Amino acid sequence: MAIAIREHVAFVKRFGGVLLTTLKKYVQFFAKFRKKLNKNNHESLVVKKFKMSESNAICDTTTGYNKDDLRKKDKKALQDILKGMSRPISGNKSELVDRIIQPMAENNDHDLYTNDLLRERFLQHKRYVEDTVAIRNRMNLNIIRLPNMPEDISENIVKVIIQNKMNIPSRWTKSNSSDKKVPGDLFSPVEGTQEVKCFTSDGPLSFGPNEKWNCIYFLDARNWLNDIFIVWRVELSNTSADWQSLKVNKSQTMGNQCAQKRRPRICWDAIKSHLDNVNVCHFKNIFEGKFEDIFVKAEVV
Repeated sequence: MAIAIREHVAFVKRFGGVLLTTLKKYVQFFAKFRKKLNKNNHESLVVKKFKMSESNAICDTTTGYNKDDLRKKDKKALQDILKGMSRPISGNKSELVDRIIQPMAENNDHDLYTNDLLRERFLQHKRYVEDTVAIRNRMNLNIIRLPNMPEDISENIVKVIIQNKMNIPSRWTKSNSSDKKVPGDLFSPVEGTQEVKCFTSDGPLSFGPNEKWNCIYFLDARNWLNDIFIVWRVELSNTSADWQSLKVNKSQTMGNQCAQKRRPRICWDAIKSHLDNVNVCHFKNIFEGKFEDIFVKAEVV
């Protein structure tokens, strides 16, 4: 009996020792795991705080304010800031805040439509049109219509002219490294939304009733096959009284038809005649020359 008891005690001691050792290992493992988890959470919090402060720093360097500071200001104060930055002041308070901060970031988006691509697309289109003209003349088939200049070409021609002849930053809104959708054909942190209308004939130009812009450019490409381009800048928004009063027929104005959700149609000569009579400071010829001339940087227009 005594032997059996001693053997049982010895077994319990051995088993208890193994169990105790195992429990100690588990305790040490969980202690290390908890310490690592706390460290990772702390690092994540630090990284998050750094990113937030970095974002605010970007706002501070571009405008002198971060977004939270701007939201605390009233609308008039925001408009005063925009005036000092030579930017549009229309819109609600939220739009004004975004216009102060975001345009600089948007302008840093990489415009994928390069000068080399513009040259390539222009020559590609020119060859196609010249071949079509040759077929029309050879076969006496003037019924074959010539295509309009593709929008990507005309809009980027104007973009390059704005950049090089006016020293104003501008980018094509349909091609950038950001996923943000920006209204208009071009965007400038100086002028805001820029609209482009190109015409290769004397036919009427069409305007969408909901199109919005701060400044509009007209590309006269009626003689483009002879390498002559003319660009006019009209510093009038789509909602300005001088633009809205533009007569599209005997009884209706641009404003009338837009209010009716119709697409106003009017030829360039009628637009130019109206603008000549409105205010010369809103209307300016900024370029006249050959295609390759647009890439030449000018000090003063």
